[in-house]
Amino acid sequence: MEPSILGPVLTARKYAKLLQGGGEAHSIIRVQNLSTQALVGGSIWGVPSEDGHRNIFQPLLISSTLSLREPFTSAAQSDSINNSTVNYSTLSKEILKVIASRRPDLPHSNEFQGLQMDWTLYELVKWMHLWLTGYSPLGIRPTTSFVSRYLDGGCPCLTEEGNQAYKPPLLDIKGLFELGFTLFLPKATLLSSGVSLTTSSMYFPSNVLRSTLKIHGIRVPTLIGVNRKERLAKQLVVVSVEVDPYICQEGDYYNELEQIIVKVRGS
Repeated sequence: MEPSILGPVLTARKYAKLLQGGGEAHSIIRVQNLSTQALVGGSIWGVPSEDGHRNIFQPLLISSTLSLREPFTSAAQSDSINNSTVNYSTLSKEILKVIASRRPDLPHSNEFQGLQMDWTLYELVKWMHLWLTGYSPLGIRPTTSFVSRYLDGGCPCLTEEGNQAYKPPLLDIKGLFELGFTLFLPKATLLSSGVSLTTSSMYFPSNVLRSTLKIHGIRVPTLIGVNRKERLAKQLVVVSVEVDPYICQEGDYYNELEQIIVKVRGS
């Protein structure tokens, strides 16, 4: 049996409390709003794409934050990037490689062949963790057969050590305090200004995960107010909704969630 990728998923309050108990990170590296086109998420119309897949190509903004357990003293002393810190340029390029690995329409090197799969937002985050660290968001090392179901040779750090294709991962979780991602889809639903999934994996003092889904700025015409004239016409109300904690691997249901909110607010 393959190791489970899931585990304790904490609310924001519990996560913050545990974070306080773990101390403070020595350094933080951030990459914000990497803009790309990704094969993820469902159609706003709720129908499969022309080739029968649930996922569609759509705009995606990716942000990532990682914090280190130890100070980058040697890098500061030598005034150069070494293993004590992370080059944000290299981090950005590796994140975009993860997205490209799911794009069969793009040219690829001999290292891997782009593959189209119907993955949820959370599964894409999971693949980013595996690609960058060799471990799941909860610090679980997957088996080779588990990885091969996603890509054949597309993630060098997950091949067996000693294999010619093996390369060490960009990030060593032993040196990580926390690793987080935000995936933002600006055109994911009909009525909102976008959908985001934010995850944070904390590796010290224990492996825990926080995952939050947010639908931003749903615009709903609603009867609101107590005065008689306010009951004559609907006004535009803007609503944002968060689901915390959130993990969904079998499908993305933010469009269905938006429709539920519209029915409640518009009634």
